[in-house]
Amino acid sequence: MGALFPLLTLLAFLAGAIAFHSNERKRHRITLEDVARRHKGVVTGGTLWQRASMFFEVDGLPARLTYQPGNQHVPPRLAIRFDWPMRGRLRVIPQGVGTKLRRLFGAQDIVIGDPELDGVLVFQGGPDEWVRGLFGAPLRERLKRLIRMGIGSERHFNVEGGPTGLTVRVGADVLENSGRLQHLISEIRRFLRALRECEGRRIAGRESPVDLGHHRVRLLPGQHV
Repeated sequence: MGALFPLLTLLAFLAGAIAFHSNERKRHRITLEDVARRHKGVVTGGTLWQRASMFFEVDGLPARLTYQPGNQHVPPRLAIRFDWPMRGRLRVIPQGVGTKLRRLFGAQDIVIGDPELDGVLVFQGGPDEWVRGLFGAPLRERLKRLIRMGIGSERHFNVEGGPTGLTVRVGADVLENSGRLQHLISEIRRFLRALRECEGRRIAGRESPVDLGHHRVRLLPGQHV
């Protein structure tokens, strides 16, 4: 019996770990199903072998919410990806030790011109004027609302956009509260609408619609896909 004790202990530990992860994934699926009902979405996964994801739309744009496991350097996060190609590149992250070190070595960030935002967020991307032009009053207000929620200034938050689409990432702990997640999704929907509106105002000259399958985008004169 003594020789079996270590094996039995290991098996008990594995059974407990499996039960914990299974219950966690089921709980997260229930949270996402609650949110999906409000946002007319569909939830898949939520088993021991596959984490739950939510598919929905914002003004006709396909969107997907997924869980991104963390590691020793990056905590788990939720990624909300919109299938919307942007005309430039955009990255928004909170101020931190890493961003301050980058500046010491000569890295240049983009200044939006709003002290409330420039003091807590780092804006990167290009072209610079295109990035600055996006952040008119509507989009700045949407970012400020995310900051007031405690989302836009927390270290897990980031926004990344480019020709392949737009992704917003937040800390995965929001999955533990369906009401908070509901609120977050609603605010990010408004953020996306403001971003699309601001980018639309940056278009000069005649726009040409291009069909990319399940959605349409408009290109600047001379742009191609």
